[in-house]
Amino acid sequence: MRADIPPNVRYLTLRLAFIPVAAFVVLTIAYFLVNIVPSDPAAVVLGTLAGPQQIAQFNHNLGLDQPLQVRYWRYLIGLFHGDMGSSFYDQTSVFDQIKGRISSSLELIILGLIVAWLLGTALGALSAYYRGRAIDNIVGGIVGVFQSVPDFVIGLLGAVFLSFTLTVLPAPVGQLPVGYAAPSRITGAAFIDAVFDGQWDLVGPAARQLVLPVLALGIANSVIFARTVRSTLSQALDSSYSEFALARGLRTRTVVRLAMRASLLPTITYAGIVFANLVGGVAIVEKVFAWQGIGQWGVTGVERSDIPVVEGFVIVSGVIAIVAYLVADLVSNAVDPRVGAARRGRGPARRAGLAPLAAIPETVDPGAAGDEPLPDEPFPAAAGPVSS
Repeated sequence: MRADIPPNVRYLTLRLAFIPVAAFVVLTIAYFLVNIVPSDPAAVVLGTLAGPQQIAQFNHNLGLDQPLQVRYWRYLIGLFHGDMGSSFYDQTSVFDQIKGRISSSLELIILGLIVAWLLGTALGALSAYYRGRAIDNIVGGIVGVFQSVPDFVIGLLGAVFLSFTLTVLPAPVGQLPVGYAAPSRITGAAFIDAVFDGQWDLVGPAARQLVLPVLALGIANSVIFARTVRSTLSQALDSSYSEFALARGLRTRTVVRLAMRASLLPTITYAGIVFANLVGGVAIVEKVFAWQGIGQWGVTGVERSDIPVVEGFVIVSGVIAIVAYLVADLVSNAVDPRVGAARRGRGPARRAGLAPLAAIPETVDPGAAGDEPLPDEPFPAAAGPVSS
């Protein structure tokens, strides 16, 4: 029966079945970690003038005087019914807060990931093409600076120079500049809501507000893509495949293009890692830019010892990270089936005891790349040293 199921379908089914198990583990760990950390929500909410009886009554009303395992079981039951609790501070529903803020955070995360991929790929390709030369050293220095400076510091520096010194961008005061009325609330993200609601006079101002936080996230997270592309593209350009390609008459730019296409495959996996990292890392950037997303909401919950808010933020962030890893894995498997074959122990890479050769495709049709087809067999792809 198992043999009748296609390998790809079986692999996808197993990965999808893993999501609820991993989500339950994340939920459990997050719940106990958040509740074990010493905190005093009653003192934060009621203030320092609250007496022992008021504090005891507050804890009793919220169930904080119950054993931890009892509170955990009640939380699971409520979560099963779509109830993630209410904020200790203002009694708002945690689920409603997440639903109203998550679009704003995902907007920054997705755009930041795109900028990181484009910038990192460009820097990595430039460094690999001019490897061993002055440009390689300059790019390496730039990447080193990007790696050493946190994203929120990049955002603050950008605000100082672009908003207050050069005044080419508005002040970082939220999703819309001061004086603009928010569009009709659809997703909670001002730019997306303005587009969906057809309020085109708000699209431009909302887009300008996106520039600084997106650049801060993109620049800080471009490092992993730059280093990955630099490494894989350098290997491809130094390989014997490249020398063979150039000897057979392929133009240098075609060889580089083929090598570049192959070198981008590993970045798919790293994109999932960066996306998951951005889910948690976006919190400080949102706080700096007053973005009112789920990250800033979670940080505020930590500052207030608002346990249901912190639990909701950690659990949602963990689930999003799990889904991001899964999507990156499935896309990588779809783009290069040898990756999945090697994982299942059926591909040539696994039989040979080698890692999957995802970075360098085995064959390519040079005619599809813009050159005259070579006689007989197709050209074994990858690229080699770039000759001037």
